[in-house]
Amino acid sequence: MLALAIIAYNEGNIPAALHNLKMMVDLNPRSPPEVWLGIGICYFKLNNLVKAKFALQHVLELDPDNSMAMTALGITEL
Repeated sequence: MLALAIIAYNEGNIPAALHNLKMMVDLNPRSPPEVWLGIGICYFKLNNLVKAKFALQHVLELDPDNSMAMTALGITEL
């Protein structure tokens, strides 16, 4: 599913990428922070800043030192 999400994202199909990432979380609620980071980025690209912020904050709960999530969260605040 991760590979499908990456392929979909690179092809510009953000909804499909998001769908695959969310399926991963449904199957494994303890998905690594990188999956949540991808979800946050997809929501950001889809202009859903509320859900993007939620996903990025979840990344920081799982990995407080995740600089990519910190940067992305800062961008959503702008």
